[in-house]
Amino acid sequence: MKNVIQYDFFENIHDKKNNGIAAMHKQINEYINVFDGIALRGGISNQAYRFLSENGYNMFTFRLMYYSYQFLFTTRTHGKEIRIKETELYPFIFLHPGTRIVFKSEFGDEISTLEKTSGTVCAMDIHSVLEQMTKGTKRIDVCPDGKYAFHFAILPGKLSEERYLLRFRNSLGAFEMLEVTGRALHNPEFSEKNLWESINDFNFYEERRSRMKNKGIIEVETGYKERSEFPFILDLIQSDEIYFIFPDGDIFRCHVKSDSAQFRHLMTEPISVKLKIRQVIEEEFITPKFESDLLWPPLPPPPPVPFMPQKICYNLIGIICNRFI
Repeated sequence: MKNVIQYDFFENIHDKKNNGIAAMHKQINEYINVFDGIALRGGISNQAYRFLSENGYNMFTFRLMYYSYQFLFTTRTHGKEIRIKETELYPFIFLHPGTRIVFKSEFGDEISTLEKTSGTVCAMDIHSVLEQMTKGTKRIDVCPDGKYAFHFAILPGKLSEERYLLRFRNSLGAFEMLEVTGRALHNPEFSEKNLWESINDFNFYEERRSRMKNKGIIEVETGYKERSEFPFILDLIQSDEIYFIFPDGDIFRCHVKSDSAQFRHLMTEPISVKLKIRQVIEEEFITPKFESDLLWPPLPPPPPVPFMPQKICYNLIGIICNRFI
């Protein structure tokens, strides 16, 4: 049986600063609470912070450590049903409840995991769970200590001429995936011309220039999305760490923006949002794409999208972003 819960990531973390982990050891004054430990780089909105505070909660007591409800570090939803396309499945970060976790399908399949110390930072690999369930499974219940907490509704990837994936760090500091199915248009952005005049062999001036640089720009539509999916799309657009993944597995880091992410409060039909994907590096030279059959020995097939365990850590206690909650 494949592992469906991944543990013990802290030992693999070497560069905490660049992997989304922050440590604070600063005494301000006697009136300020000081956190001494390690935390994911993430946060919640001011509106959410105020709402939870007014009702006597914080994000951990409200959801992330409330194991009768949905407790994953996801910004897709707070609800008990997580609707997700099969192509978007990616390990979900969570704090272990300290009891065994049972996964159940609508066909009666069950997978049970071992107990772990309460609060251990773990990753729930739903893709591995799905592979071990009966073919055609569309619902997976998550049951800490055998008691239903929430479920995944697995949807098929949209049939489309083009399909791409965006992997991004969400507001809670964990990585998630979004499928985009619109046509991708490459529209490279070129640097400013550096021109000067030089005397040629015939003793008159000709214009010269330095080699220009370009930065890759891809314009792509998200594909039609429901109203409930738009907060997740906004989280993607605001993310500080995003990767664009082509169908063949090629991947590059990028920034994402949208000139118009408009949507109605009461949507009656799905709409699509146009995204602008901008590479983070400039290229001065152009090289055609390498084909594996030109090399000997041939290149191995592209690996699956890797899980990035170094992005998470232990000792995630009572703090998100720069607030004490």
